[in-house]
Amino acid sequence: MRLPGYVAEETVIFSNSGESLQLKQTSFSRESFVPGVLKAIQGVNQLTGIQLGLEHVL
Repeated sequence: MRLPGYVAEETVIFSNSGESLQLKQTSFSRESFVPGVLKAIQGVNQLTGIQLGLEHVL
């Protein structure tokens, strides 16, 4: 999608037999990513070794 100010869109779909639940998030500004980036920067110094996933930082 190409729209002015449109940055990103994510959809997470959970499903079971005969049903689904969709969670959709749309970002119109890169500012929405700043809190997560700052938290990752602050937490990365506390990690040791190789880490998989974000749960260790967040």
